[in-house]
Amino acid sequence: MWTHREFCILETMVRQVNIFGDDRHDEFMIVREDGQTQGIFKSWAVPVIPFLERGSIKALEVQWPQIDTETIGSWTEQCRKQPLRLAESLEQARLYSWLIDRELAKQYYTEPLSDDAPTAIRQLVNRLHLAFGLMNPFYHLEALVSDPSWIGITDTQASSHAGTLDIVPFFLPAAFRDYVVADTLNWNRLDWETIRGLTKRILISAKCSSQKRVLLNLAGIMGVPPEHIVFATNVLQFIPARVGGKKDDPIATLEALNQLEAVVCGYQQPQDPIGILGDMNARIRFYNWLPLVEGEVNFQGLNWTYASTCDTSSLLLQTLVEHPEVWQEGFADVFNGILLPQLRDLDATSAKGRFLLHLILEERRLRKGICDSVDRAWALNTLEAICSASGFGQVPNPTRTIYPHSLVGGKPHGLALAAYVLGEDSVLDGFVIPTTVVEYLLRRDNGSGVFSAILQLDQVSAVNQVRTLLSTLQEKVRETQDRFETIVEQYFKQFLEVERWAVRSSSFDEGNARGLHLTGLNVPRNEVLQKVVECIASYYSEKAVLFRVVTGRGSLPRFAVFLQPYLEGPGGVAEIRDSHYHVSCGSSADAVNSDIGEVHEYSCHLGDQFPDEIRPVVETLARLSEIYGDVQIEWAMTSGGLKIFQMERLISPDVPTASTLRQAGFTVAIGSVADMERTVAILQSSDALAGLVLGEINLDVFQGALFTLIAQCGNRIAEIRLSHPVSPSSHFANICRHFGIKLIP
Repeated sequence: MWTHREFCILETMVRQVNIFGDDRHDEFMIVREDGQTQGIFKSWAVPVIPFLERGSIKALEVQWPQIDTETIGSWTEQCRKQPLRLAESLEQARLYSWLIDRELAKQYYTEPLSDDAPTAIRQLVNRLHLAFGLMNPFYHLEALVSDPSWIGITDTQASSHAGTLDIVPFFLPAAFRDYVVADTLNWNRLDWETIRGLTKRILISAKCSSQKRVLLNLAGIMGVPPEHIVFATNVLQFIPARVGGKKDDPIATLEALNQLEAVVCGYQQPQDPIGILGDMNARIRFYNWLPLVEGEVNFQGLNWTYASTCDTSSLLLQTLVEHPEVWQEGFADVFNGILLPQLRDLDATSAKGRFLLHLILEERRLRKGICDSVDRAWALNTLEAICSASGFGQVPNPTRTIYPHSLVGGKPHGLALAAYVLGEDSVLDGFVIPTTVVEYLLRRDNGSGVFSAILQLDQVSAVNQVRTLLSTLQEKVRETQDRFETIVEQYFKQFLEVERWAVRSSSFDEGNARGLHLTGLNVPRNEVLQKVVECIASYYSEKAVLFRVVTGRGSLPRFAVFLQPYLEGPGGVAEIRDSHYHVSCGSSADAVNSDIGEVHEYSCHLGDQFPDEIRPVVETLARLSEIYGDVQIEWAMTSGGLKIFQMERLISPDVPTASTLRQAGFTVAIGSVADMERTVAILQSSDALAGLVLGEINLDVFQGALFTLIAQCGNRIAEIRLSHPVSPSSHFANICRHFGIKLIP
């Protein structure tokens, strides 16, 4: 999360800047009393994301309201060349804005509004100005995703590529028509108790397997509990305008479900810029219909996503309409006769709020003394309360509640999805230090230089430069240990009896290439804090950074840490791919992942007979696969039965992989990691794909060398021949599969 200082700068940047539009070219415009048009939407979008990412928001403040186009240009070029970096940047802006929106809404709903109209107007203007300032990253994001021209995409290119999520709201009410209680402008006494009951019916009914698949997969994509999807489905019916489908649309429930399953089941993030922009645009639109803070006011149209700006804008407009006496002499007639009818016809509530702020703060249209300026002292006090609150760091029940993948990382996210299928008792509990906290605490650069070093690393890709910067960065990260003590101790209070812990990375940049970051197992309670920081430092190990370089991602700390009670006893790794089960059993799941000790491998197809000792594992895989498709789990046998502590969704088998298409033209023998320099020279001297023949070599050590090879030579490795077989569920096998490298024992 951004720091208090960065929030203080954002709070001041509320005005029309004309970067993404102007008074003649804007998505929403008002015709003023003199006949001139005024832009009130994208023309107000401040391009803050590049400055926040690069830790240079102070530079934007110094030049404000002028904008440094050089920083924007270099960031844009980086996003054009590295689409996955673009996706990460947009998602961070969306996630952080969502969290800010939520904290502001909570604050605003706890502060009573004055009964005195001028005082209430002053309060609402202060709230709205603060909300627009802190939500600048979101409104920049909104401008970016709706117009791909900024990244060099032509209209022709844009029309031939698109995201897939836009169709979801058009089929949702028909697909769940039996669970749509609302009618147009009538909730029919719908409340959260009823919503939860409807959701439970979908999840436990044997007849609702398609609906269960759609509901849980869509909840996972959006990062919200499934009952919020049921709420959104009813919202689409409640809203008079046709912003999506309706339950009475002439399409069969089964056909609507088929359309949704094709999109949300097995959903993969787009890899191209247009797909990334399109799907993000669809996401932020869908969030319009989701609750921001769950409560009965949601059924009054309040506290939905973007409430801090939209609810405040609506209330300010209502107050001004009810009290025309607050306007300067003569302006009430202009407002009510010319401007208000246009505002009522606008489909963007936030645009209404921007225009009202312009009238009040720029044109000074209110009577003198009502609101001549914003109350900066109030804004800074509110900011202090928000930044000191636990909202950015608290993630209650991360294995029981679905949160955004970008907030908690893949491990808690996967377990929460599994819990809705298997039941909470089948999933190992734990707590997470979310990405927001990891970044916030590293950004608090009190002279250590750690975040400055991270920012510098984020801008380089050459292997020799990466290595130079990494030489001291990991140690700098380890020196931040005291910053994480409070949050670890806070969560320990919920697990007073647990003395031994597993400390795991929960990054969302690994894909199928797991095992990049440090995992601490059987860690004594008094050593957990140290292991947490070592885990974070491993995000800046050579192999982890080179993996991100190879896959076109950045090195900002988009990384969570997941802690669980340590389970002793036999366990393993199991997966189902294309109806084929593979179960690896050993002394523990970690032993199987690391290919340590005796590992028993079992393979069978759906419908085959299988040994009784793996029956609980296969049955668990079958239940998960029915909802989520191909999955991989890590599990352990306990006195209470099988317990899973990881679930990862696997790439759809019908997507062609490089391993099925590429053949090695020559081979290179590698006896040790010391042979890598020679191997690089050989690969660079030929255009053909290579096969590597490994001697007795430590595969964990070789991973980093493999990323170096790919970073220096491109992905020119078609296959690797091993001196001895490794488990297909091991970390090394997963990493090779991610890069399309065939393993040959």
